[in-house]
Amino acid sequence: MQSTTIAVDTAKLIFELVVSDGRRVVENHRLNRSEFQAFIVQRPRSRFVMEACGGAHHWARLMLAHGHDVRLLPVPYVCAYRRRNKTDRADCMAMLEADVNGQKELTHFATEILTHPHGTHADDLPVSNPL
Repeated sequence: MQSTTIAVDTAKLIFELVVSDGRRVVENHRLNRSEFQAFIVQRPRSRFVMEACGGAHHWARLMLAHGHDVRLLPVPYVCAYRRRNKTDRADCMAMLEADVNGQKELTHFATEILTHPHGTHADDLPVSNPL
C-alpha cells in the first residue's frame, strides 16, 4: 500500500496543499476554508503534516475525526528545511522534507478547551473550601 502525505500551510482564508506519494509531488492545491474542509472529509485516509500554530490544532482535530493521521511539526524545525524564499508552497515542501527525515519531537495536540480564547475562567475552576 502506498502512503499519501499532504503538507498543509494554514492561513485565515487560503490553504496551500502539496500532496506527495512518498517519492514525488503528485498534486498542488490552493483552497479556501470550505473547500479545505470538504477536501479533508472526502480524502481517503492520509497523513497530514502541518506547522504547529493556533489554527493547526483545530484542523488536526477535524482530520483525526475523519480517520487521518496528523503530525504537527515545530515551526523552527520546518524553517530549517526551507530551501528558498518564504512562500506557502516553499513551506509545504519544507514540511514534506521534515516529515521524511523523521522529526521525533512532534507538538502535542491542544484540546478544544485549551485553544478556545475563553476556555477556562477562574470561576470555572474547582474551589476547595478550607472550612
